[in-house]
Amino acid sequence: MMGESSPTGVRFSVEVELANLYDIFSFKQGRITSEDVRRIKLRAIVGTQASRLVISDRIAKELGLDLSDTTLVHYSDGRRIERPLAEHLCLTFEGRNSYFGAVVEPELESVLIGQLALWDLDVEADFANRRLKPRDPDNIVVELGY
Repeated sequence: MMGESSPTGVRFSVEVELANLYDIFSFKQGRITSEDVRRIKLRAIVGTQASRLVISDRIAKELGLDLSDTTLVHYSDGRRIERPLAEHLCLTFEGRNSYFGAVVEPELESVLIGQLALWDLDVEADFANRRLKPRDPDNIVVELGY
């Protein structure tokens, strides 16, 4: 079910691609080549205890993302620290993609996929099999709620 929380301490990783959304638009407009789109393929941690997508400083710099604002981050140990937000990030997982802002966490080595990104990609965390499972294999389904 959507919103299922992870069993304590259980996390897993999945292969994703991150790209600079401005570069994707520039490619589609014919201003740059596909090879000029800044993108990274890597393994990202699925962490449903996190609300947002979280990336490292290194990844934000490598992709050339704009740091536009800050947000207050609440850590499980009780700390509250302002962190920058990176904008215009495309996340692709198994052919599904969406566009996000991401919290930039200097201590993070990789990427943390939080609950909002999972909802937007319309995938569920299957902790028993350590994988992400699309609710519908062919489409991203949008719930309108009315």
